Amino acid sequence: MGKAFSRLRHATAMHTDRRIRSTHAVISAMRAIKMFTWEKLFIGILEAARKSEMAVIQRKALLMSFNTSLFGTLTKIVVFLILLTYVMLGNPLMADKLLSPGLPGPVFQAFLTIALINSVQNSVSVYFPMSIIMNAEVYMTCARLQKILEMEEKDEVGRIQHMETQLSPKVSL
Repeated sequence: MGKAFSRLRHATAMHTDRRIRSTHAVISAMRAIKMFTWEKLFIGILEAARKSEMAVIQRKALLMSFNTSLFGTLTKIVVFLILLTYVMLGNPLMADKLLSPGLPGPVFQAFLTIALINSVQNSVSVYFPMSIIMNAEVYMTCARLQKILEMEEKDEVGRIQHMETQLSPKVSL
């Protein structure tokens, strides 16, 4: 599930970057676009980019809703499977044998199992998947920041200082 979220996050980032670059190019060339009446063409390009971006976002939302829907049902399924395994191993789960000498009875064990599973329900059903999703988000963000930080630096300061020395005449007395 975490890998699926990571892939969808990466795909969303790529589509968003492509759409933002296209939008920036359109805004930068607005005068030429207006002059040659290419508005409809570029609107179509931007709408297609947004449509593909939204398709990835919708897939991510569908996966998130599936993950959220597991919250209520997963604990009940786990309790059922544990009790089914307990009974299939030959242990009776009857109320008339509630207390064995010195040991809690099977019904007590069943209720204890249900209580323990319900106590960790939020941790297992909500917080653990959320941590996987957030870790995938952090990983993607760090990977994108790493690309930015590894880009070649431009020496803007040196160029500005060079321009200032060319513009400033030497004055001597």
